[in-house]
Amino acid sequence: VYKRQGINAEYGETMEFEKKELPHSSNTSPKLPKIDIKLYYEDQARRLCLDKTDDAFSVLLNRLDEAYTNFSARLKKNQFIIVYKDNEGENITVSSDKELLYYADMYRRWFPKELVLRLWVIKRVVSAAPSTTSESESISLDLWKVGEIVRLKSVGSGRNLRLNSDGTVDGLGSDEDGLGLLKVAKCVKNENGKLVVALKSLLDPRKWLTVENETSLSCKGNGGKACNLVVVAAKGKESNRVSLRSSMFPKCFVGILKDGQVKSPGETGTGDCGSFLVTFIGKDIPKY
Repeated sequence: VYKRQGINAEYGETMEFEKKELPHSSNTSPKLPKIDIKLYYEDQARRLCLDKTDDAFSVLLNRLDEAYTNFSARLKKNQFIIVYKDNEGENITVSSDKELLYYADMYRRWFPKELVLRLWVIKRVVSAAPSTTSESESISLDLWKVGEIVRLKSVGSGRNLRLNSDGTVDGLGSDEDGLGLLKVAKCVKNENGKLVVALKSLLDPRKWLTVENETSLSCKGNGGKACNLVVVAAKGKESNRVSLRSSMFPKCFVGILKDGQVKSPGETGTGDCGSFLVTFIGKDIPKY
């Protein structure tokens, strides 16, 4: 309807026609809120925008299936997991619609200055089929590289070794526990051709796995000689099973008791309490 002035010729009156805004149709669908995601996978960063709906995670997997061959099928086979970092810096697994929506809701509270949600795809295990003793040893040692992120699952406790914020070490971590993520900070061959590594916490680079002496294992080192560990492949067992011997104290090994507590390095050998199953996760997780 238009508003204008004019003259009614028949009655000599001035007439006005008014323009009014028509009400919006009740059938118009409101715009759905969006989830803006940046996902890191295989040295790539991919940005995705999803509708914030009850099936958001399912939609995300469909989009990733379009980008990567058999992505969701491999996820179901536990070849890798999708994680995010919470406000305490720990990796939290995302595996359902509800978990992704929870993350989307909490993210703005945790990181109000961030514009996108960040997800990482982490390989669960990189291992080879059991083989002969010599092949097993070479396979296990060849995977160690500077910058690699690893988990050490204690054969003794059945759980992951972790470096705690108070400087202590234990074997009570889970796969979702960020304190169990270790970064290979040093990786060299010694004069005897043995592989020597130094491991520090991914979350707190000040924490180094340290054999202080024959009775003390901690994460209070600074990357010096006490942090150097000789990787000893467990012969005749799993290809990713190793023991870690102190380079500074040759008769001492990193050890975890069945209850998850530290075993004195001087009393530890290459048995179950001194053995670990190594999970090679990949390169460093990008920080934000």
